[in-house]
Amino acid sequence: MKSPFLIRIFFFVGLSIISNNIYSQKDVVFVVNMTKDQLDYYKSRGAKENKDVEAVFSFLREDFNSTVIYGEDQKNQVFSSLESSKNVVHVAWGIGSFKRDLGAVGSYPMKVIYLFNDNSRLEYDCSVNVNGYTYDLERAILRALRKNINKAEIYERINSIKTNEDVEVLPKERIDSLESKLVTDNNSIFGVYKLISSTNFSSLSKIGIFEADNEIIMVNLENSAFKNDWKVGQILGKLSKTSSSKYFIGTYQGYIGESVEISIMFNDSILDFTFTKSKESRKFIKIK
Repeated sequence: MKSPFLIRIFFFVGLSIISNNIYSQKDVVFVVNMTKDQLDYYKSRGAKENKDVEAVFSFLREDFNSTVIYGEDQKNQVFSSLESSKNVVHVAWGIGSFKRDLGAVGSYPMKVIYLFNDNSRLEYDCSVNVNGYTYDLERAILRALRKNINKAEIYERINSIKTNEDVEVLPKERIDSLESKLVTDNNSIFGVYKLISSTNFSSLSKIGIFEADNEIIMVNLENSAFKNDWKVGQILGKLSKTSSSKYFIGTYQGYIGESVEISIMFNDSILDFTFTKSKESRKFIKIK
């Protein structure tokens, strides 16, 4: 048997610990990325035709006592209530062709991948054993998952993720001073902006673009989610001018990972923010 579909692995930039010593299973959110065709197939065929999907979903929900989401609308709703992106773990899997041992006895090779928000991963190889008496493939898959996947290792990996290391944070007095010097001018990039759209979930809701110490800096002023990951006043990146007064390039550093290249197009109070490598984008409108 081949899986009705193979779930693609998507890197999430994105991805909590309630304390340094205790981690609650209920705080983990597992994300299974489905294309529209895969999602339509799953909804139309249901559990009867999607034994692997139902088995993985049951395993994540029951054994981890966690939430499983697989649609963009679910992401926006669930992520907004999370204290940290470390709560979010992406899951992908695939099932290979039947390997016969004798008669109806054999197995399906299965690989399950857990992808964490620091781009690290854990991979598990499972053997789904079946025989002539196997009448419920979902149960067979569940047995394989419970036998081969190390839950403690997954929690340990989540606990090891660090956020807000080596970040520069401006004090409130400094931010207030920079805001007080802003001049209302729709032709200038400097100002305070509100997020109006994003190609993927973004926990940023308000940012500032300021000139400070002869540099153009982008500062976090308010975030709508992952409150333990962000600091108000955290410098998100620094921009450089180009030959166009409307186009800027620079670097961006969020609450985890290395700096990445970005480009910004500013036009008539609208700021288009694009990650150079991933092509993900966010759009902001100037409010001050």
